[in-house]
Formats: sequence, structure tokens, C-alpha cells
Amino acid sequence: MSLILKKYPAVYGYIKFGRYEPKEGIDICCLVNVGKGKELANTTIKNCEIKKLKEIHMELNASAGLLKQRKNKRI
Repeated sequence: MSLILKKYPAVYGYIKFGRYEPKEGIDICCLVNVGKGKELANTTIKNCEIKKLKEIHMELNASAGLLKQRKNKRI
């Protein structure tokens, strides 16, 4: 998916002061169940267009594990 978004940058961006701004780098956000079904946390994998699927998988697993253990960094 990130390769497609990189090929067609007009579909990946955000609205800033009423103007569409294309975004650099393709980020993927995922919700992680960190509690007993009702408690969710967000994790973001950045620059997915330059990573292999295995790298994305490993980073997502590591990030989700930290969230579940409540050891993630707050930004």
C-alpha cells in the first residue's frame, strides 16, 4: 500500500489552513488492544515506503509489545 501511495502522492496528505498539502513519507497507524478489549492505543510506523514488509512487521510487533507493557515513550 505504501508503494502505491508513493506512486500517487496526491492521495496522501492533509489539509492545512484550507489547502491540501502532500505528505512526505508514508506512515501507517494501527490501533493496539492494550487492555481487556476496550482499551486501545495508537502506534505509528513511519516511512513505510522504504521498508520491507518484514521490517514493518518487526517494528509493529515491537511497538505493540511496548504499548501492552506500558513501556512506550510518550511524544
